[in-house]
Parts: sequence; C-alpha cells; structure tokens
Amino acid sequence: MGWALIVILAAVCLYALVSGSLSGPLQSRSIAPDRLLTFLMLDSASLTGVALYIAVSVVVPFLILAQLLLASGGSAFFSDLSLALTGRKRGGAGKIAIVGSAFFGSISGSAVSNVALTGAITIPLMKAGGYKPKTAAAIEAAASTGGQLMPPIMGAAAFLLAENLQVSYGTVMVAAIVPSLLYYVSLFIFADLEAGRLNIAPVSEDRIPLASGVLRKGWFLLVPFVVLLGGLFALNMRPETAALYAVGVRFLLSLVRTYDGRRITGPTCGACWSVRGARRLKSS
Repeated sequence: MGWALIVILAAVCLYALVSGSLSGPLQSRSIAPDRLLTFLMLDSASLTGVALYIAVSVVVPFLILAQLLLASGGSAFFSDLSLALTGRKRGGAGKIAIVGSAFFGSISGSAVSNVALTGAITIPLMKAGGYKPKTAAAIEAAASTGGQLMPPIMGAAAFLLAENLQVSYGTVMVAAIVPSLLYYVSLFIFADLEAGRLNIAPVSEDRIPLASGVLRKGWFLLVPFVVLLGGLFALNMRPETAALYAVGVRFLLSLVRTYDGRRITGPTCGACWSVRGARRLKSS
C-alpha cells in the first residue's frame, strides 16, 4: 500500500501522544507512551496479536486461492457469465458491472482488486452504453466495495469478526449472505431505474455469449468453491485448512486446464485476464 498507510498510522499515534497539548476541537486526553505501546504491540488484541495471527495464518491461504483463481481465468469467466446473464436487459452494461463485481468479490474479497480488474472492462462498457462517466464510476465502486461482503471469500474483517466473537468462519459466512444479497439487489434496482430514466439500451447481441457455453467452458473454476464449502460445513475444518485444500485442488486443475483451454506453464497474473477480456469485448 506504499507510504500512505504508514504516514496515516504515524500521524494517529503522534496525535494520541500530544492531543492533550492541543486546543480547540482536536484537544483530547493524551496517552502515555508505555500505554500506547501496550495497546499497539504488547496486548493480545493489538496489531501483533490476533490481527497479525489472522493475517498470516488465515488470510494468506485465501489470498493464494484468489490469485490461483484469477490466474486460471476466474475474472474472465465471471465477466462472461455476468454478461450472458444480464446483458440482454435494459442498461445491461451497469447490471453486468454489478453482477460481475459480486462474482469477482466472492473469489477475491478485495474492493481494490475488484475495481482494478472488473472496472477496466465494465466502466468503458457502461460509458459506451449511455451511462454518464461519474455514474459508471459510482456503480463500479459501489459494486466492488460490496465484494468484501460476498461469501465465500470475504475481506479480512470477516476473519477478525469470527475470531473476536469466538464463532466459526462458516457462521460469519452464513450471516453475510442475506445482507450482501440485499446490497447487490439495491444496486441492481438503482442501475435499472437509471437505465429507464436515461433510456439506456441493452448490450448489443453480438457481444453476449451463451450462458451454457460459458458454464461448459469454465465449470471447473467452481470446483474449489465446492471443496471450500464442503470443508467448512460438512467436515467442520478451520477456514485456513479448507482454503489450503481448495488451493491444492485449484492448482492441480490449473495444470490441466484454464478458462481459455490452456494450462498454466509459467508466471501469470489476474491482470492479464482483465486485458484479454477488454480486448474480447472491443473486438466483438
């Protein structure tokens, strides 16, 4: 994340030390250096306590799984699937962005990567379809942010929530299903009303693939989700253990086939898939 986060954290720590010497609305009670050190580093709930444990032992396996899915063409698969499902509706470009971000969020749990990968395709598509640039950006940003709430792979906050509440990650996942679906339903309704107000047409038919063809071509990308959910709910595994099994399955499958019909033979990245997806849309 660069220096931005470090500078912000340093400013907050400095403010905690000197806030008693300030005047006006910024004045507060200062914290002694030893207490600040305890809160930040030595306590079990500090940055080097549960948060670091969750980041290292739980979040990392899910990040590896997400990157393997992206390298295998998960981004292109979910983009094509959302295009096939919603492209024929009015304002289809906006609905593609919402559904695609929901699908992509379910495998990444990251709002930033969601915007970077799906936004490269959907924002130009929405602008070309008739949405205003600021509306297209707003729809993509809101849809990508909701990806952190979309099971099964959610943001790091979900793992911290499970640890602090002393409940299983599966419990948090189940609790997130209804709120996340309501979130995306509300966005979908907004995109539909905006399309009706501006008379935005569906995506041209020649750009829309058949849903059956997309599923036939990329069904194997759903296998790690089955392994992950089966490990969490049927076998009562810890989330990191279930994620590692899903990583192993996804890795073996990627050696045989990816979404474009090839095999992973060298370094690859999810960004490559977003570029290929954008080129496919432009060429079609």
